[in-house]
Amino acid sequence: MIKKIFFFFLALAVPFLGLAAGTTSAILGLNPLAYDAGLDIACYAGSESLENLVYNPAGGMTGHAIGLSGGVMGLDMNYFSLAYNGRSPFSRSMSLGALVKYMGTGSVDGLDENGAATGSISPSDLAVSAIAGWQINKQIGMGTRIYVVQEKMSDKSTGYGFDLGASWKMNLMKNTSFRAGLTALNVYSRLWDITEPVGLGAGLLFDTEFSGMSGLEYGLGLKMDKDEFFEAGGGVRFSSRIKLGTGGLDYKIGAGYYYSDTSDALQGLRAGLLLGFLKNFNLGYDLLLRPWGTENRISVSYNIQ
Repeated sequence: MIKKIFFFFLALAVPFLGLAAGTTSAILGLNPLAYDAGLDIACYAGSESLENLVYNPAGGMTGHAIGLSGGVMGLDMNYFSLAYNGRSPFSRSMSLGALVKYMGTGSVDGLDENGAATGSISPSDLAVSAIAGWQINKQIGMGTRIYVVQEKMSDKSTGYGFDLGASWKMNLMKNTSFRAGLTALNVYSRLWDITEPVGLGAGLLFDTEFSGMSGLEYGLGLKMDKDEFFEAGGGVRFSSRIKLGTGGLDYKIGAGYYYSDTSDALQGLRAGLLLGFLKNFNLGYDLLLRPWGTENRISVSYNIQ
């Protein structure tokens, strides 16, 4: 089993190791969703949820989900997103999804090249992405994500590109499953009239089920650049159910840590809570503690079976 895991990662990683690098776009690297409850970058392992719109596009969906998210980053910066992911009408093993991300600041005074005031402006970035994922069999999934970016915060520019992802899942023991995934970021990307180099994200995720509808998920992930940066993180998430009359409340609570060797502003502790109620509604909340302040993120979604 260990040999299978090793050769799976090796086969996927070799084409990208010599090219790995990160994007210079802030909004492309932004995760606006609050559904993973602390697992964060470990979701590069892949999932069957809205999170694969941000991390690994590989895999399929058994139903449909639509979500709305918003967050406040501090420094007068906020963001919003609208997400959809669902099973394709063309194939039960295929999923199709879309994610719209907006990030902006409040009004600031605009200046011309001579330093003279030009009136108030509201700088913002917008990114729209679409994904297609395929569950090849019970173990292997693959997918692609295409994106378009319009940036006005640092400089006016329009860009585009696409990512590729793959995931592999298997049962380790009777009550424990394992998922591994790789995502090649910016396989082709054109921003600011510059061809962005390829980036690499990877994740490992374990899921142990207990009696009484309880479970524990734990994993690690990384995002790397051969020369410039290394980012990594990990988290633990506990899930269970509270009985309420004839129904119940599903919940997931977790925490993790994110490290970056390029920016203190990116690293810090993260805690999250995900509540599932009325069968199809999910409410997620994330709290991120970073050196420059706290970041609050909230998401609500509806599952359509």
